[in-house]
Amino acid sequence: MSASIDTGLGLPSPKEWAKTGVGYARKAIWAKDPVTQIAVNAVIIVAMMLSSAVGFVVGIPIALFSLGLAGVGVLRLVFGAVM
Repeated sequence: MSASIDTGLGLPSPKEWAKTGVGYARKAIWAKDPVTQIAVNAVIIVAMMLSSAVGFVVGIPIALFSLGLAGVGVLRLVFGAVM
């Protein structure tokens, strides 16, 4: 027997959550457009700063790593503007 609850919100399945997460992780590491990379990393940094559920132990390293990747995006943007 299986129970199904329809909330009417149209929530995606966990497989779609995973695909979305992997897509944003790829964009954070190396997006085709440097501005996209900077924006995705900025959102990750803000989310880690505002998230009290993640805590300092996990949130700070993720935010610092994301800050470094945002720096890579800025360098790509500057290098692209110079060249």
